[in-house]
Amino acid sequence: MSRAKRNDPMTETAPDHGRQAREAPQGRGADAAAGVPGTVFRIPAIYRALLEEHLAYRRAALFRELLQGDRVMRPSDWREERERLRLPSRSEPFCVALAEVDGYVRLAARYSPRDRQLLKYALTKAASELADASGLKLWTEWLESRRLGMMFLRSRFGPGRLEDAAAVCERLRAWTAQHLGFTVTIGVGDPVPGPQRLAASFSQAEEALQAKIVRGTDRVILYRDIRHVRAGSPLGERWPEIRDIAVLFRKGEPKWRDAFRRLFQDERLRDLSRDDAVTLVNMLVVFLDREMTEFVPADTAGWWKTRTEPALRGIAAGMESLAEAREAFLAALRECEEQLKRMRKARPSAAVFEQMREYIDANYANPDLSLAHLGGLFGLSPKSVSHLFKEQSGVNFVDYLARVRMEQAKRLLLTSDEPIPGVAARVGYVHAVSFNRMFKKVVGITPGEFRKRYRMKGRFFKGGTLYTSIQEQPGVRWGVRSDRIFVPDAVRFPETVERSGVRPDPGGHRVP
Repeated sequence: MSRAKRNDPMTETAPDHGRQAREAPQGRGADAAAGVPGTVFRIPAIYRALLEEHLAYRRAALFRELLQGDRVMRPSDWREERERLRLPSRSEPFCVALAEVDGYVRLAARYSPRDRQLLKYALTKAASELADASGLKLWTEWLESRRLGMMFLRSRFGPGRLEDAAAVCERLRAWTAQHLGFTVTIGVGDPVPGPQRLAASFSQAEEALQAKIVRGTDRVILYRDIRHVRAGSPLGERWPEIRDIAVLFRKGEPKWRDAFRRLFQDERLRDLSRDDAVTLVNMLVVFLDREMTEFVPADTAGWWKTRTEPALRGIAAGMESLAEAREAFLAALRECEEQLKRMRKARPSAAVFEQMREYIDANYANPDLSLAHLGGLFGLSPKSVSHLFKEQSGVNFVDYLARVRMEQAKRLLLTSDEPIPGVAARVGYVHAVSFNRMFKKVVGITPGEFRKRYRMKGRFFKGGTLYTSIQEQPGVRWGVRSDRIFVPDAVRFPETVERSGVRPDPGGHRVP
């Protein structure tokens, strides 16, 4: 068949019916001819259906082009396209909103593809009818399986108020929860003067929708309500709190729960972007994983790596809100906590070891700290102390002490102008040469090189957005390095982090 025949529905359909008429048995006479008029009469209906399908495709393509900024329209261009694509007459777009189905993965598992299409149709139909009832017109297209794009159209002389669009979105949210058995979260961009600025409103709606991870699901979020938070992020001040949670959890101290709740109940977290919220949760996993693999016995580390850590990673990957992640994290950590208690009870020497470890954490700067020193304090022989460390922590005493000292040394190198010999003395080394040798063994580079690479402009534990305050050095990629350098303030999760530290935002903002 030629290209012309394939593309023209009339050319493709008519010859078939003509051939049927010519090939009909002559003996049937009037009976054979009687079916031809009915078939011919159906052709206009078939053509209209194909035409409407073609228009729907073109409308969807234009919708995406306008929102993504691939096509900038003047008002005159809009009027021409409006008539050509049979959009509401005498109307102009003024605002974009995005409705996202909450928990779509669970919804997809519960309903068949056909049922999901029916639900999406019902949501689309309800949105248009609610807009009509409010005196607005709505152009909707599904942009993704879980996201419905909504372009609000005002009459030619209408005001196009954000409050009117937001009211429609709120009624749609309530109707969906009541009648469809699932919820939606809707982000609403600011009004724009015409079709040429729709991409800006769309970008704002996307940004507002991202805020659901901290503001919660089943709600309408206006960009204007979160605009003020784009200038900065309180994340940098959270790292010490996260580390304290990890340390308390590893030690089995119940206070970790209170610290955990305080972290997630902080009002400043409401201002986090989605990227920052994901970073926060992932860094909690990073700190916990470090404590639970490097400073615990082998059986504890094994349980953590096979049970708890994979569970936490899964929660972080699939979370839709911080509140949801908080409850799931608590459940997983409580289960692990109970298992750790059982393991500790099976090791009678665990209490003594914890006391030794607390003593080391408080007295690492003492150059006389040794197996003999600890043995004298706790009434044990140096050999017994060595065996206890190996049994309880999975590493020997010398390695454990070196790790504690190197962590403190890294902090001092990043936050002070103390000369290298001074740093060495403050972490328990009499001779700087011994300190340099141990630092390179544990960290992988010398103290001087470490300071040069990761030197911070701000303070380590006070104020500022820490992960954007690292001084870049040529050829250095930020992230978790294979040599086990652990600089949490320079880490963004996942490990492949752009060296620039910021990425451009379609709305013209700079997002950390």
